[in-house]
Amino acid sequence: MLFRLLIIITLSALYTNNTWAQKSGYFFYLHVPSCPGQTVSIGSYLGSTLYREATIGLDAEGKGSYQKARHNGLYTIVFPDSGTYEFMVTQPGNYYIHKEKNQINFSANPSSEAYHNFYDRTLCTGRIIDSLRTLSGNTTGSDLQAERKIRALRKALDSLAYTIAKDYRGTITGDYCRALLAVTIPDNYFPRIGMQHDSARILESLIYYRDHFLENINWANQDLIYTPVIEEKITAFVSKVAPQTPEGFKAAIDTLFSKSTLPAIQEFTAKILIRYLEPGLNDPAREYAFCYLASEYLLNHRIPFNNKPFLDQLRKKAEQREFSIITHEAPRFSLTDENGKSFTLTGYNGITLLLFWDYSCPACAR
Repeated sequence: MLFRLLIIITLSALYTNNTWAQKSGYFFYLHVPSCPGQTVSIGSYLGSTLYREATIGLDAEGKGSYQKARHNGLYTIVFPDSGTYEFMVTQPGNYYIHKEKNQINFSANPSSEAYHNFYDRTLCTGRIIDSLRTLSGNTTGSDLQAERKIRALRKALDSLAYTIAKDYRGTITGDYCRALLAVTIPDNYFPRIGMQHDSARILESLIYYRDHFLENINWANQDLIYTPVIEEKITAFVSKVAPQTPEGFKAAIDTLFSKSTLPAIQEFTAKILIRYLEPGLNDPAREYAFCYLASEYLLNHRIPFNNKPFLDQLRKKAEQREFSIITHEAPRFSLTDENGKSFTLTGYNGITLLLFWDYSCPACAR
């Protein structure tokens, strides 16, 4: 895990002076006294991808400002010394950032400041975990003790995320922290269903996890697409949680598009699914899922998708009937074996037929 520059957040409005007065809209004010005349880069997220928004020039006092931010979401600043700082924009307003050596003073609204407390704790926790693992690797018999401390640290971080999610429910900060929380099985779940054997409990746990994996996401909060969390959840859902079969992928796609009616989230979901499925079209199950997504949601404009060249390419494939035939009825055909005996597929109606295929087999290739 890559940990950024350690940041100490102090909640103070040090820079609300005559030079930087309160204005309407999104305004970022930077003060980096150690870097006069240099430049600072600022970027914003769309899903897990960080895009450069602008390069900000600092004046002779190390001050600079940016006034063209377009939306709420997660932003990152890259300083001249390559240090980075991540902050959450939760509403129009003024955001003041002052960097002095390894210390950053931040001032904004309470929701944004709550995120920075969480971000600071995340960085500190990561550094401690790295140190514990390094020390346990150099000390005999300390692995178990280190893992216990690591679990306690992660539990404390989850507790902070839960508190922020509850206190700032409905804001991008609260919904972001809530989405980070893992699915937990209720304590009384197994006694209720009478599960005693370990194998049965494991199976039921997997089913519960699959059915509730997406519950911590507020699908009505469009701002979340400007953070990595929804893309990470969607990718994990289709790649690890959903069964990797044609029907499993189909059910996962239907589930994802049933979560939100917001056009922006639906289009974003489609793009994440395409990004995951398209590179693996040599896998029959993923090919089927990709074609199902295209035919059932994209080509019929069931969801918005503003990429006409891509849709035209999909439509051309459909016209050429290049879509997968998995789960469709096979065409009727006859084959002759090596002894000249003829076989027809319809002769096996009602019988489960196993076909073994290997590209390296000369007979199969013929």
